[in-house]
Amino acid sequence: MEPLNPTQDQLLEPNCVEDIEALLLDIWPSGEAQLTDFTQQLGITHETDINKLKSRVGLGHTAYSIKKYADYLWSNSNYGSKE
Repeated sequence: MEPLNPTQDQLLEPNCVEDIEALLLDIWPSGEAQLTDFTQQLGITHETDINKLKSRVGLGHTAYSIKKYADYLWSNSNYGSKE
């Protein structure tokens, strides 16, 4: 799977966590994603950011549910902080 390309991909403005979940399910229709694949797709490369993500979605696993990833992204976005 190719990483997201900001010069080719459409800019989206999600209105709720469910919007993010739906977008992620388009990429990972199985409902879960490997942590390494998820971080690569979103360009999350700094170890501190990866560790923060792990601590929020659950330690000790290599794959997590799309729902957990969506909740994490929403709660750490400018959109989610408005709630």
